[in-house]
Amino acid sequence: MPPTTLSPSRHQAAVRFLEAHARPLERELFRLDTGAGSADRVMAELASFQNPDGGYGHGLEPDAHHAASSVLDTTHALQVMRRLGIAADHPQAQAAVRFLHANQDTTHHLWPIRPLMPPGTPAAPWWTYRGPDHWAKQMAEGTLNPTAEVLGYLIAYATNTKTKTDTDATNLKAVRATVQAHLAQTPDTLEMHDLLCVARLARTPGLDPDWAHTLIAHVRRAAAKNTDPDPTNWGAYAFKPWTLATHPDDPLLDDIDADLISAMLDHEIDRQGDDGAWAPAWDWHDKHPTHWPRAAQAWKGVLTEHMLRVLRHFGRLENPAASEG
Repeated sequence: MPPTTLSPSRHQAAVRFLEAHARPLERELFRLDTGAGSADRVMAELASFQNPDGGYGHGLEPDAHHAASSVLDTTHALQVMRRLGIAADHPQAQAAVRFLHANQDTTHHLWPIRPLMPPGTPAAPWWTYRGPDHWAKQMAEGTLNPTAEVLGYLIAYATNTKTKTDTDATNLKAVRATVQAHLAQTPDTLEMHDLLCVARLARTPGLDPDWAHTLIAHVRRAAAKNTDPDPTNWGAYAFKPWTLATHPDDPLLDDIDADLISAMLDHEIDRQGDDGAWAPAWDWHDKHPTHWPRAAQAWKGVLTEHMLRVLRHFGRLENPAASEG
């Protein structure tokens, strides 16, 4: 049976959703990928989420409506910059790196993924804390998520004299040792979010080649273990191979059965909503009911832009030129 493709009418419905309802950032990313945009326009939209401290906030990661900078939002911004190939001396990148250096927990050699937000901040339950002690306990679990990913960005920018100091270099060595020790405890498995952070570290330009090879092997094994072959679970919030790699030739997918990925993509195409969008497989569990629809709409834009890119790279668009033209 041939793989499912996204028909021109359903493709056009997704494009219409992006143009009418997605955030400007996701619209510009889509336009860039289809040859109608520019990296400068993407960066201009990304700048609207950046704060004077160099970090990113304002719901860039849509599960918290909070203006203050967070490491999580900042890593999302750096993911976009890496995708665009933004140079290390770009002002937004330099400011983001300064924020990360300034917000490291140098006692535990990690980064807190989010700040302790004021009570009542509209956010998902998993970003809501009972107080400073609960927040500190949760942050101490961030050895890989987000610390492994942050380490990759700081290694990539370490040669830039605007951000490098001897203290920074010493801290990065300590962070690497912490990450390595944690990975040694789980040689074949990784939790889904940890897996993605380690994968981003493994892709770091300038990373020690031997360590990169080790990390890639670890990610490949863990990705295969995280890919659930049971179709009844594919609609749930769980690991999807295309969150790891958006192209079928990516070596990080080599340990996952290609037929399984194909079947999962068939399912994902069938999951497209009537409005043309792909919806999140999670919600805020009835918390902040007046704010969740806004977050859900933002996530729809993020997920729909991503799925169209994945389907394009995997050859699953029936007639991409006609649909995007």
